[in-house]
Amino acid sequence: MKMTLALAAVLALSACSKPAETMPGESTGGTETAAPAANTAEAAPAAAEDPAKVALVQCAVCHKFTAAEGNSLGPNLAGVVGRKAGTVAGFAYSPAMKDSGKTWDEATLNAYLEKPMAFIPGNRMAFAGETNPTKRAAIIEALKGLK
Repeated sequence: MKMTLALAAVLALSACSKPAETMPGESTGGTETAAPAANTAEAAPAAAEDPAKVALVQCAVCHKFTAAEGNSLGPNLAGVVGRKAGTVAGFAYSPAMKDSGKTWDEATLNAYLEKPMAFIPGNRMAFAGETNPTKRAAIIEALKGLK
């Protein structure tokens, strides 16, 4: 059991450092998560048509973007802007996230995406953060469009 959890954690951490082949809003046809792409250049042609896809390509490794898709390794991000943190039905949040008292708006998303563990210590998101403010702004704009 411990070995399985450790392996799952390693896979999740490694996946969060690579972009996904599946773009936001697309389905893999099953409930499994998208396989990481070899590099972002593979995703660029399709994503160039939609700036939101470019912004969310890395998030797609762990998250889904339409309510119909349900949750994945991370909670579904449809409607995240304006939602209270730790409240997506059916997702097993950390106590830190459930008890954070945060509501996802532009300011909280910006701070969280910059340094997730510093903003909500003890949360389980396997993402070190996005230090580039321009990229964070693009991610937030894309998240605002998810309904």
